[in-house]
Amino acid sequence: NPLGLGYLQMTVDRGRRSSAATSYLSPLFTSRPSLDVVVNSRVVRIIQTGGIGGRPHFGAVEVVNRNGRVVGTPQLLLLSGIGDATDLRRVGIAPLIELQDVGRNFHDDPLITLTYHVTAGLTMDDIKNGPSLYDNFLSEWNRTNTGPFAAISNSFINWGRVPDSSPIWNNFSDPAAGRNTPHYGQYPLNGGPYPGGQYLTMLSLLVTPISRGTVSLRTSNPFDQPLIDPRYMSSRFDMVAMIEAVRNSQRFITAPPWRGYVLRPVAGQENLNTDDQISQFILRNMRSGIHGVGTANMSPRNANHGVVDPDFRVKGASGLRVVDASVFPYMPAGHTQAPVYILAERASDIIAQQVVAFHDTEAQAALFTQ
Repeated sequence: NPLGLGYLQMTVDRGRRSSAATSYLSPLFTSRPSLDVVVNSRVVRIIQTGGIGGRPHFGAVEVVNRNGRVVGTPQLLLLSGIGDATDLRRVGIAPLIELQDVGRNFHDDPLITLTYHVTAGLTMDDIKNGPSLYDNFLSEWNRTNTGPFAAISNSFINWGRVPDSSPIWNNFSDPAAGRNTPHYGQYPLNGGPYPGGQYLTMLSLLVTPISRGTVSLRTSNPFDQPLIDPRYMSSRFDMVAMIEAVRNSQRFITAPPWRGYVLRPVAGQENLNTDDQISQFILRNMRSGIHGVGTANMSPRNANHGVVDPDFRVKGASGLRVVDASVFPYMPAGHTQAPVYILAERASDIIAQQVVAFHDTEAQAALFTQ
């Protein structure tokens, strides 16, 4: 049960970030002859190289590697003629595979912050605004992997839910996976986004949004940025949940242990009392939590919706899979980092098993013909 306040989990190894790049793309793996890692490149289109069983087969790309995931994946599929036929023709692309869900079902965890002035004491603001202090701590980290730069500026996280007594449940069913699954997460940050002064910031993210947006093509030029319409707060539930997160931040920051340390809200955040005041503040100030999912969502193999099947294969295609956060049908109620690692490891197992099975079949066929 993750609900409540606890330590924030981090992927840090002896004072250094342990990431997908350092763990999965270390020299031990990149030196394999079967793996090519190409940087400073961008895929602009996937090329059909033939057909298998009446389906287009893809065996090459024009340029290797890309970035973007939940945005870049649908953009690449659409540029390759895979998507809603009407939308593709609108930008001058000949449809190859009709998959209407490409670029749809986009959802993200919008975030909002409340910032407070605090009394004098060491915060990240001192380090950010003091060049000598910054240099000293950076030198410490380079020598020993210790000090403030060995971690991030928050150590705790709170997971919360919209109360059972909220009238929103008269009109909405619970979008969370269960009663122990949070609707929002929030954590205190040691510092603020403003120059000068010392601050404490409460950051809140909505982790079970109902609102759904789209990623679509602006033009057929692969170097034009796609159109991203997240449609944040288009569901009333999302606004109610975010208001509850803001109110919980306010309750948290006025608890007795903060007395004498937290002074007052920053300018523009003093009068957040009514639901209307808070909702207007949210609409003016929310931004992306950068954990988007869903734009190439996975669905059952024979379903007439979705983009990929449970083996990560793009529906209606041969030789083409998608393995990134875009295949999640729903956002995990938390950070997407670990779920993506799990997803990728599962995909690698599936691909490896199918490659072995393919070669076993070839070997048996060769033996039979002999």
